[in-house]
Amino acid sequence: MLAGGPAIADELATGQALALLARRPYSVAELRRALEKKLPAEDLSQVLARLRQLSPEEMGALAGHNFAQFFGLA
Repeated sequence: MLAGGPAIADELATGQALALLARRPYSVAELRRALEKKLPAEDLSQVLARLRQLSPEEMGALAGHNFAQFFGLA
Protein backbone atom coordinates (compact mmCIF):
# COMPACT_ATOMS: atom_id res chain seq x y z
CA MET A 1 0.00 0.00 0.00
CA LEU A 2 1.21 3.51 -0.75
CA ALA A 3 2.44 5.65 2.17
CA GLY A 4 0.09 8.07 3.91
CA GLY A 5 -2.70 5.81 5.09
CA PRO A 6 -5.36 3.84 3.26
CA ALA A 7 -7.57 6.76 2.23
CA ILE A 8 -4.71 8.76 0.77
CA ALA A 9 -3.29 5.68 -0.93
CA ASP A 10 -6.67 4.93 -2.53
CA GLU A 11 -6.99 8.49 -3.82
CA LEU A 12 -3.46 8.51 -5.24
CA ALA A 13 -3.85 5.12 -6.90
CA THR A 14 -7.21 6.06 -8.42
CA GLY A 15 -5.77 9.38 -9.53
CA GLN A 16 -2.97 7.61 -11.37
CA ALA A 17 -5.46 5.40 -13.20
CA LEU A 18 -7.67 8.35 -14.11
CA ALA A 19 -4.66 10.33 -15.31
CA LEU A 20 -3.86 7.53 -17.75
CA LEU A 21 -7.49 7.26 -18.87
CA ALA A 22 -7.66 11.02 -19.37
CA ARG A 23 -4.98 10.76 -22.06
CA ARG A 24 -6.56 7.97 -24.10
CA PRO A 25 -8.80 4.93 -23.80
CA TYR A 26 -7.17 1.80 -22.38
CA SER A 27 -8.33 -1.78 -22.36
CA VAL A 28 -8.36 -3.39 -18.91
CA ALA A 29 -5.23 -5.36 -19.82
CA GLU A 30 -3.41 -2.23 -21.04
CA LEU A 31 -4.38 -0.29 -17.94
CA ARG A 32 -3.26 -3.14 -15.70
CA ARG A 33 0.14 -3.31 -17.45
CA ALA A 34 0.64 0.46 -17.20
CA LEU A 35 -0.34 0.58 -13.53
CA GLU A 36 1.68 -2.49 -12.54
CA LYS A 37 4.77 -0.31 -12.97
CA LYS A 38 3.40 2.31 -10.57
CA LEU A 39 1.26 0.54 -7.97
CA PRO A 40 1.56 -2.36 -5.55
CA ALA A 41 -0.61 -5.34 -6.53
CA GLU A 42 -3.05 -4.70 -3.66
CA ASP A 43 -3.68 -1.12 -4.78
CA LEU A 44 -3.93 -2.14 -8.43
CA SER A 45 -6.68 -4.66 -7.71
CA GLN A 46 -8.64 -2.09 -5.68
CA VAL A 47 -8.36 0.57 -8.38
CA LEU A 48 -9.51 -1.77 -11.14
CA ALA A 49 -12.43 -2.90 -8.99
CA ARG A 50 -13.38 0.73 -8.33
CA LEU A 51 -13.25 1.59 -12.03
CA ARG A 52 -15.48 -1.41 -12.83
CA GLN A 53 -18.08 0.05 -10.45
CA LEU A 54 -18.43 3.30 -12.40
CA SER A 55 -21.86 3.78 -13.85
CA PRO A 56 -22.35 3.85 -17.62
CA GLU A 57 -23.00 7.60 -17.31
CA GLU A 58 -19.69 8.15 -15.51
CA MET A 59 -17.82 6.04 -18.07
CA GLY A 60 -19.61 7.82 -20.91
CA ALA A 61 -18.67 11.22 -19.50
CA LEU A 62 -15.03 10.17 -19.29
CA ALA A 63 -15.09 8.70 -22.80
CA GLY A 64 -16.90 11.73 -24.22
CA HIS A 65 -14.38 14.08 -22.67
CA ASN A 66 -11.48 12.03 -24.08
CA PHE A 67 -13.09 11.98 -27.53
CA ALA A 68 -13.60 15.74 -27.48
CA GLN A 69 -10.01 16.36 -26.38
CA PHE A 70 -8.60 13.94 -28.97
CA PHE A 71 -10.39 15.73 -31.79
CA GLY A 72 -9.73 19.21 -30.44
CA LEU A 73 -13.36 19.87 -29.55
CA ALA A 74 -12.75 20.65 -25.87
